[in-house]
Amino acid sequence: MIDNILQSIQTSDLLIGLCLVLIFMLTFQCAQLKKRIESLNNSLAQSEATQSSALKVVNQGAMGVGQRLLKIDKKLNVVLKQQSQLELKDPENLNYQHAMSMMQTGLDAEKVMKTCGLAKGEAELIESLSNKRKQDTLIQELNTTI
Repeated sequence: MIDNILQSIQTSDLLIGLCLVLIFMLTFQCAQLKKRIESLNNSLAQSEATQSSALKVVNQGAMGVGQRLLKIDKKLNVVLKQQSQLELKDPENLNYQHAMSMMQTGLDAEKVMKTCGLAKGEAELIESLSNKRKQDTLIQELNTTI
C-alpha cells in the first residue's frame, strides 16, 4: 500500500513536472509569436507610410498634368477662335466656303462656277472634296450603327 502511495506521488510529481514544462514551452512560444506580430505590424506601418507618400507624389503629378491640360485647352480654344475669325476675313476663302456649302446641298459644278465666280478646275476640286466628305460621313454613320 505504501508502495502504491509512493508510486502515485511519483506519478503525480512527474505529471506536474510535465505540465510545468508544457506551460513554460507555451509561454515561450506565445512570447515569440507576440514579437513576430509586433514586427509584422511595424513592417505594415512602414509599408503604409511609403505607399501613402508615393500616392501623394502621384496625385500631385496628376494634378499638375491636369492643370497643364486645362491651360493647353484654353490656348487651343483661343487659337481656334482666331483661326475662324481669320477665315471669315478672307474674301477668297469665303467664296470657297460658299461653294462647298452649295455643293453639299446638291448643286452641280456648273451652277457653283457661275454663282461663286470660280474657274472650272476650282469648282471640280470643290466638288470632289464635297463628295469625299459625303463618303466619309456615310462611312462614319455606318460604323456607328454597326
